[in-house]
This record gives sequence, structure tokens and C-alpha cells, in this order.
Amino acid sequence: MNKLITKKRIVIFSLYVLLAIIVFCFFDIYFFGYKSDLSRFTTRIFPYPALIINNEIVTVNKYENFLKDYKIYLIESKRTKEVDNNLGLKVMIQNIALKQVMSELDVDIDKREFNNYIDRFYRNNNSLEINKDRFNDYFLKPLFYRQKILEKITEDNFNLKNKKKAERIYNDLVNDPDIFTSYSSEYKDESLGINGNLLGWLSYGSLPESLKMKVTKMDINDFTSVIKSISGYHIYKLNGKIKSEENDSYYYQFDQIFLPIENFNNYLDNFLQKSKIFYLLK
Repeated sequence: MNKLITKKRIVIFSLYVLLAIIVFCFFDIYFFGYKSDLSRFTTRIFPYPALIINNEIVTVNKYENFLKDYKIYLIESKRTKEVDNNLGLKVMIQNIALKQVMSELDVDIDKREFNNYIDRFYRNNNSLEINKDRFNDYFLKPLFYRQKILEKITEDNFNLKNKKKAERIYNDLVNDPDIFTSYSSEYKDESLGINGNLLGWLSYGSLPESLKMKVTKMDINDFTSVIKSISGYHIYKLNGKIKSEENDSYYYQFDQIFLPIENFNNYLDNFLQKSKIFYLLK
């Protein structure tokens, strides 16, 4: 009986000691970062998170193995001699984001199709002296994912959605022209900075051909129908018009409503900007 009680006490004491070690180790990581030998040892025993991307946890082991393998891959494929960890981290985040984008768009991957894709690549590039597993993971697989996402974006007609949205906005403006400013504040060309909806004074010669045909018939505060450009769909409102002192030409000032034409890089950038990424590893 006494032996049984002693064993229980030993077990309970051992559990308390183990718990104390775990708490101390996590305390060490939390307050002092991933620097001490103790914290490095701890993160190899327990699945401690290095970062979280939209609720997907990347453990320290996965994080370190990725950076290590990615460095080897870049050196083996003769892309670079020295690799910054920040580059590997960026690639890892993009690869995880690619998988999350596929999930968001309901993109399915056929394993047989992917294997055929890999076989075709190596048949056409049989002189490559690389580790195929690494090359598949860090180059071919992301490339294949991008291709499948692009197919899905085309199938879903993202650009058609933006075109229809622009047309709905135009119909709203026909019924109530005063709401132009609220729409232009919401739908603006981010590449033009804070005032992406306001265009400076433009000469007639610098206007797009599609706008030239309309502007001569426009009065101040008139707006165009939907105009398509290489970058997206525009609705222009004429804010001002002045005559040049040098000749009979005019300068025009516009406000615009802009909906971009979607491409994959923009879509991925927007996805990453909206993503919640927490870096837990110091």
C-alpha cells in the first residue's frame, strides 16, 4: 500500500516538474525570443508556432526546414549563391497563400494531371541536375497552382463581374448624379495614390481615344458611360475645362470611378494584403 502511494506521489511530482519545465520554456520563448539554447531545444520538442497565416499554423520545425531546403534548392538550381532568410519566408508565405486561394476559389487539383505536368517538364528539360523533390515543391508545384488558379479566374469571369458592377454604378448615376463622389471615393485607381479618383489637368491630345470622342460633347459635371481601358473600367466626370492661352485647344480635369481588370498577381497581392499574418518567432 505504501509502495503504491509512493509511486503515485512520484508520478504526480514528475508531472508537476514536467509542467513547470514546459511553462518555463514557453515563458523563455515568449519574453526572450527564439535566441537561447533552451528555447531552440523546446521548439523542437513541442509544435511551437513560428507564424500564423489566416489561422494556419506554421511550426518552428516546418519553418526552419523550409528555409533550409529552399536555400539548398536555390544553390542547386544555380539561382543564387547566398540566400536571405527573408526571401525564403516570403516564398513560404506565398506558397501557403496559393493553397488558401485555391481553397477560396474551390480549385481542385487532379493528382494525375499534376504528375503528367511534371513528366512533361522533365522530358523537355532532361539536362537539369537538381533534386527533383525540392524542385517540385518550390518551383513546379507553385507554378502549377498558379496555372490552375488562372484557369479558374478565367472561368469565373472576374472581369465580367467588374464590368457588370461598373454598368450597375452607371445606371445608379443616371438616376442620381449626386452620388458620383461617393462612388469615386470607393472605386479608385490605387496606383495613382491617395487621390486615385482625381485626374489632373489633361490636354486634349493626352486623353484616351475613347474619351476624346466624348469630351467635346460634355458639359461640366457630365459623366461618361463605362469606358474600358487596358487597366480596367472607367466612368469619367468632367470637373473643369479651360482654354489654352497659346492656341484654341482645351485642358480638362476629371473625376473617375475605376474598377480594375483582374490579373493573378493583383489577386494574390490583394489576398496577402487582406490576410492576417502573425510572426511569433523573433
